[in-house]
Amino acid sequence: MDINTTTLKNKLGIYFPFISTLFVAICILMLSRVGLALWQIDRVNESDGWLQIIFNGLRVDIATLCILLIIPAFFSCFFAGNSTASKVWLFFVRIWFVLVLWFLVYMELATTPFIMEYDVRPNRLFVEYLKYPEEVFGMLWSGYKLELFIGLIGSLTTLYFGWKHSRHAVSDLPFLNGTGVRYWQ
Repeated sequence: MDINTTTLKNKLGIYFPFISTLFVAICILMLSRVGLALWQIDRVNESDGWLQIIFNGLRVDIATLCILLIIPAFFSCFFAGNSTASKVWLFFVRIWFVLVLWFLVYMELATTPFIMEYDVRPNRLFVEYLKYPEEVFGMLWSGYKLELFIGLIGSLTTLYFGWKHSRHAVSDLPFLNGTGVRYWQ
């Protein structure tokens, strides 16, 4: 762990994993947004929408990520320490982070084919069609094998790097125990 990460962990304490995951997720979402905007550059230029796309997208990203991370961040206050419960909680937090990152990446990977099919980003239709899994999976398998393969590779990559990130984010976190700073293992 380099000196800057240690300094950040000491300053942010138990919130370091949440802030670092928030930062990673915002970077992923911003890269995806810029990529989609470049893909649809004619539409974006036609509507002079670059600033709206960047700033409104960032606003929505932050709100969404706060919703996804607020509950575990709240409960981390109660489980901070060097106990067995703390270690179990940190393992749960790691799983939560990986699932959040996987969900975000998967949705971003699903966005391009959805736009090509319906001319909008995934919306309520994306979720409503899940009521009919046989039809949806049949349609996906018959016409979207490349997209499914890309989704699988993206998912596996996200799960691998998300797990590595989460291990780094939750290791050696400081906590106060009344006698000074101690570290989670």
